[in-house]
Formats: sequence, structure tokens, C-alpha cells
Amino acid sequence: MQSRKRYRNIGFGIFLLAFLIRFVHLNLLLKTPLFFPSGLDPAFFHSWAKEIIQGIILRQPFPALPLYPYFLALLYKISHINLYFVYFIQILLSSLSCSLIYLIAKRVFNSKVALVAGLIACFYGMFVFYSSILVGATLAIFLTLLAIFILVKNERLGLFSSLSAGLLLGLSCLVRSTNLLFFLFLLFYFLAKKVKKETLLVFSLAFFLFPGITLLRNYAVSKKLIFTAHSGINLYLANNPQAKGKFETLLGRSSEEILQNGRLIAEKKLGRSLTLSQSSVFWRQEAINFIKQNPLSFLTLCCKKFLLFYQAKEIPDVEDYNLCRRYVLPFLRFPFLSLRLILPLAILGFFLSFKRKNLLLHLFWLSQNLSLCLFWVNTRYRLLSVPIFIIFAAFSLIWLKEKIKQKRYKPVSLFLVLVFLLSVLVNLGKGRHREAIAAFHYNLGVAYSRQKDYNKAVRELNEAYNLQINAATVFALGTAYFQKGDVGKAKEYFGYALTLYPNAETHYNLGFVHQEKGEIHLAKQKYKKAIALNPYFLPARYKLSQLYLEEGKLEMALAEIKKVLQESPQNKEANELKNEIEERMSDKL
Repeated sequence: MQSRKRYRNIGFGIFLLAFLIRFVHLNLLLKTPLFFPSGLDPAFFHSWAKEIIQGIILRQPFPALPLYPYFLALLYKISHINLYFVYFIQILLSSLSCSLIYLIAKRVFNSKVALVAGLIACFYGMFVFYSSILVGATLAIFLTLLAIFILVKNERLGLFSSLSAGLLLGLSCLVRSTNLLFFLFLLFYFLAKKVKKETLLVFSLAFFLFPGITLLRNYAVSKKLIFTAHSGINLYLANNPQAKGKFETLLGRSSEEILQNGRLIAEKKLGRSLTLSQSSVFWRQEAINFIKQNPLSFLTLCCKKFLLFYQAKEIPDVEDYNLCRRYVLPFLRFPFLSLRLILPLAILGFFLSFKRKNLLLHLFWLSQNLSLCLFWVNTRYRLLSVPIFIIFAAFSLIWLKEKIKQKRYKPVSLFLVLVFLLSVLVNLGKGRHREAIAAFHYNLGVAYSRQKDYNKAVRELNEAYNLQINAATVFALGTAYFQKGDVGKAKEYFGYALTLYPNAETHYNLGFVHQEKGEIHLAKQKYKKAIALNPYFLPARYKLSQLYLEEGKLEMALAEIKKVLQESPQNKEANELKNEIEERMSDKL
């Protein structure tokens, strides 16, 4: 009894230590522009969550995995869109995950391994960093670890444990779909252990409950059995002739831009208009065609991704941890632990512990590694595997300590040689590219723009511009100058952005500049050009409808606003404008 109480106290102590570290980080982050969501996915999830609490119902497949946006919407509803509250809940989940790592390691190995694993988790820098970013990594880790804890706690899978673990694992698939392969591995594992078929049936039904509801919902609005509108495009981005194993911005920098560009390119190739679900099916088929026609290239790409999984150097796609600690968050310069130390020990621990009866953690590791071979490897996606890395690394350290204590110097020497060799291999990644530093300054500039600190925004964007000239940076500079009130500079940069990459948003912004200067004819030209490039770019149609209304061209105004409402039927501003146009038309009659 006292032993159980002692372990509970240690688990609680790990939670408190982890929470204290994350709480300090959060309060320091609060004073930086990175506190507010920006970049590829955080801004997307933030916008989606706000639409949910506003009651805007999507009449299309979910654009991405839906659990995190709905989780975020719930927290926004409770807190009246208080970001600090959201991050506070996330650091609680991250801290609880550290305790779960301790409890899982204790069940699978012993209390010594558990203590070391819990402490490593507390001080692992990426867990601290991602606990205060608006992406689903922290939620996915917590749900997955809770499911694994239930499974390892109950060696003989019972009705309650199979039901609760299945539900949690199914829920986690709505944040990180790589857990689907883990579920399949578990089925074979439990069959080999001769678990009752009735228990396995309960586990399977529980697992498929939430993913099944998602599939049925998407089918109801699209008549296609797809998980998300992004799934087909993501499969293609990961498997195409230009793929390199990491995320590439072939179709755009933001989730919305990727969806829109993917749809437009698919429509152009097929010569007909498509829904988002039809676009997803098109890109999925393109990926399958690449795999069928280039099997050797596909296998080579899979091998590259398999090995990227074991690269200790972080692969950022949201925020760059190392650049943040260098430029924005000095707290992260504290010697937090990284994969450079953890991964070599974890690989050895994986093999040293293979003789044990419980191979559940080994299966999880392999399932994540193989799942990412189908898509791409980055820090955020691999983060789900790190708790298991940490447990195996802790096992390695305790194994080494025991062998030294037993004076078995031959295995100790071999262990140290292997650690050294693995450390060299996993740390072979190249240094930071100019493109990565440019992307960091670009994201920081956009973040300052969101905070309305336009002087700092221009400074950061110029840093990005000096490192790498691209349309996104030039466009952002134009936007920052426009927000500063320097219309001339804005016009100059928007014009330059069009020469680099003639997209709808740049034409729209130039139209807005012309409209502000009273050049209505030129503004209309630019809005029409934006629509010609992207018929689904709704802000241009909305502005064009407003201008037609001001000119008294009511039929044309109504036609444009109807096209906006066709794509976004619950758009409040568009509905108000439509009512105004119709009132003017009835007054004329």
C-alpha cells in the first residue's frame, strides 16, 4: 500500500515539475509575437474553431482532421476566445502526458526506468515548445498515451479496458491518423496473445466509432467516403516526382491555399468544375498513378522517409524551435533535452528490451515509423513517437547502470561503442539552410503584422527578403506597408509580387489599394483578374458586388454575391449584402 502511494507521489511530482517548466515558458511566450496563432496550421485551426462557435456549418467534407478544431472551439466557447486559457489547458495535458510516460514505463519495465523516463519527458524541449502552439500534437500525445496506459495496465484485456482504450485510440485518429496502423498491429498482437474474440470485437467497434461518424458525416455532404478534403492532396504532396520526404509547398503555403490551388489545377486538368471532395479524389488518384508508374522511385522515397524518422535534427513545419530560442525566446536556451541524446539511447533500448513479453511499445514505434513513410516526416508528426523513444532511452540508461554495477565491462564497452556510432548516424543532418531562416523571419514578420506592430513587421520581412526573394515575402511586405498607410510602397510590392507569382490574392490586394485611392475602374479590373485566376476567391467577388451596387448595377451585384453564398451559404456579410441588393431591386419596382 505504501509502495503504491509512493509511486503516486512520484507521478504527481513529475506532473508538477513538468507543469512549472511549461507555465514559465507560457508566460514568457505571452510577451512575444509568437503567442498569437500564425503560420501554416495554427492560423487555420484558429479560424476554423471560431467558425464553429459562430455556428457556421460546413457543407463540405472536413478540410482536415476535425477533433482538434472542435476541442479548440470548446475551449474558445468556455473562455470567450482567450488564447492564454487554451495554452494553459494544453500545458496541463502536456504535464499529464509526462506522468503517463512515468506510469507506462513503470508497468512495462520498472520504477527506476519510470523515474528516468518521467524526468526526461519533463525536460524534453519540444514537448515544452509545442504545448503552447495551436496544433493538435499535445492533444494527440495525451489521448494516445492514455490509451496505451490502459492497455499496459490491464495485461488481460477486459471489457472496460478494451472499450475505453478503443474509444481513446479512435479519438486520437481524428487528430493524428497514423494511429490507424497501430490499431491494426494491436489486433494481430492480441490475436497472438489469444485474447477473447468478443473482447477484440468490442475494442474494434469502439475504435471505429468516432472515425466512422466522421466518414458518414463526410459522405452525407459529399457522397464520397473520404476522411478529410485534404487527404488526397496530402497523399499526392507526399508521393510525387518532386517529393523528398519532407513537406513541400508545391500547392501553396497555407492549408486554405493548398485546397484552393489543388481544386483549380484539378479542374483545369479535367475540364470541369469540382467539389473539394472530388478534388481530393483526383489528387489521391494522381498519387496512386505515381506509385504504380514509378514503383522503384516510390520505394526509394519510402526508404528515405523511413530513415528521416531517425534523423535527430528537428524538421520544423510550423515554428522553428532552434530559431525561436535564438531570436525570440531566450528561456529555450536552457539546456533542455533533445533527440540528439534521446534517439541513440532509444534505438538501443528498443533492441535490448525485445526479449520481454510485452511488445506493445515496440509495435507502436514501428507503426508510427511505417505510417510516416506514406506521407512525410516532420517534427510535429514524429512528436507522437517521442514518448516511446523516451521510455526506451530510459531503459537503456538503467540497463547500462546495472551492467556497470555487475562489473560486466564487455557489454558496457559494446554499448558505449554502439551509442557513439548511433549518435554519429542520427546526427548526420545538414546545417540550417538560408530558406529555413528566411521562412522564420517571414513568419515573425506576419506575426508582428497581426499584432499591428508594422515597423517590426517590415524589419523582419526585409530580413526574409534579403535571405530569399519569393512572392510570399514580397506580398507580405506589400500588406505591411499598406497597413502602415504607405499606399505607394504597398502598390510597388504588390506589383512586384505579381511578376514573381501572379495569384488571385495579390490581384485582390492591388484592387483594394486602387479602391482606397478612388481608382474604381482599376480596382474592378484587379478584382476580375483575381476571379479569373481563382473563381473560388470569395473576397474579390464580394468587393466586386459592393462596387456594382454603388454603381447601381443591381443584377450584376446580385449575380456576384450569389456566387459567394453558393460557396459559403452562412457568410454573414454576404447575406447582409444580398438582402440590401434585393431591397434596392424591390424599391426600383
